[in-house]
Amino acid sequence: MPDWEFTTRVLMEGGRLFAVRTPLLEYRRHGGSETSLQTEDASRFVEEIAFLKQREAELGSPGWAASTGSARRRITVRGHLFVLATLDLVRGQRAAARAKWQVLRADLRRR
Repeated sequence: MPDWEFTTRVLMEGGRLFAVRTPLLEYRRHGGSETSLQTEDASRFVEEIAFLKQREAELGSPGWAASTGSARRRITVRGHLFVLATLDLVRGQRAAARAKWQVLRADLRRR
């Protein structure tokens, strides 16, 4: 989440981003990491949805129509929830799948 917050804030404040082809860092995610745990119980998605709702409200005033629409639709977060919930079901991890489906369903109902 800090990367998303930083990147969007830089752009909203008029900054620019540039692509670099050379890898600058490498990281790995393991089962005991905070991100992995928050993905399993779906709490990271609740946080991401709240962040995108906040950005949607902030982007409405300066005239960022396309960005406001992207934040409102939350396609990336919703797609990620759908895929991971489905994989959880295939793996027999019903509690994890249920948590993700509940977050997705609640977000879709609040449109």
